[in-house]
Amino acid sequence: MEDFKELASRLAQRFVDEGFIVHRYDAYSSKSVYLKLDYGACCSIRISDHPGYKHLKYRYNIGSNIEQIKHDESGEYPRHYYPTSKSEKMIGRILHDRDYRIKKYGEDGYRKIVLRNKMKAARARTGFFSHCKLVGGAVDADKPQAQRVHGR
Repeated sequence: MEDFKELASRLAQRFVDEGFIVHRYDAYSSKSVYLKLDYGACCSIRISDHPGYKHLKYRYNIGSNIEQIKHDESGEYPRHYYPTSKSEKMIGRILHDRDYRIKKYGEDGYRKIVLRNKMKAARARTGFFSHCKLVGGAVDADKPQAQRVHGR
């Protein structure tokens, strides 16, 4: 069974290959790893072996402490939980969710959200973006993210 760091590396590379901009933060006080997709325009993934803090709510959660796929719609935003053995299901959900956002906002609108979040991240002095590293991916100024992803 792969450990969390290996799983995080595999997932990060897969999302880069799918056209996402991926940032990674490895927690210093636990084995948890966090991946942020498209500067947060497509949310974040928490990879861990224990429940997270109540006040931090990640859209996508995957870990050895999760026994079966679960979707929680009780809060303001839906949250999804996957056992590590179901990483492909989670990837499929994230790809579906990105396609939904691109249809909702349009390709240019989605790209503008990514760019706006990138500008905020560049100014960050605390929080995720002040500690993370860019794994890969880039926003082309002349081509919407969706076009690069879908090869148009």
